[in-house]
Amino acid sequence: MSHGQNGTETPESRVRTRLQRPAAVAVPPGRIQYIIWSVIFGTALALGGSALEPFPIPLMNITAASPWVALLITLNKVVVRRRWSVASMYAVAGTIAIFTTYLGPPTILKPLYIIAGAVFDLATRKKITQGRLILGHLWITLVGFAIFWLIFVIMVPGSAKVILTAVAVAAPFHFGISAIIASFVFKIVPEDNKFVRRVQSYLREEA
Repeated sequence: MSHGQNGTETPESRVRTRLQRPAAVAVPPGRIQYIIWSVIFGTALALGGSALEPFPIPLMNITAASPWVALLITLNKVVVRRRWSVASMYAVAGTIAIFTTYLGPPTILKPLYIIAGAVFDLATRKKITQGRLILGHLWITLVGFAIFWLIFVIMVPGSAKVILTAVAVAAPFHFGISAIIASFVFKIVPEDNKFVRRVQSYLREEA
């Protein structure tokens, strides 16, 4: 630090000191918007899915919530349009679901569903088309139900065969509903939709 002849700090040294200090790292507005949308979709997925699951049998609940889940997954991808947007949504939903009945009884294992969200994102990583959305729903159905089976086997040892039989029935139904909803949403919410463009303009802001 530069000082005057009498040892006191000069105005020039104060300016030099301020310039040398590291600037505070600002979070880009686009990233904040991304977090907000992840929280909105994730919360709606977990709480809405839980509200739509009134049955005592977990797989019946998942089947009942299938249209809602498929709708939110598809809307998330066509509106947010980010590489890991569905995985981020499931990070929020899986954390909330630890304390709810969405995706089965409350358990700390539910954040594993982030993996299912990630495989959907991988299916649409290059381009978002109707075919890739349907492929994403196929992958997320396979991985999601596999995680569901694994969690139940861990929680209820000896249930593997019973749960596997139920999954074999519920998974095709879930995928069929998801494919129909994905096709419908893709047609009514195109990339040049005014709302989608507005969201994208916010997400692209870097400063």
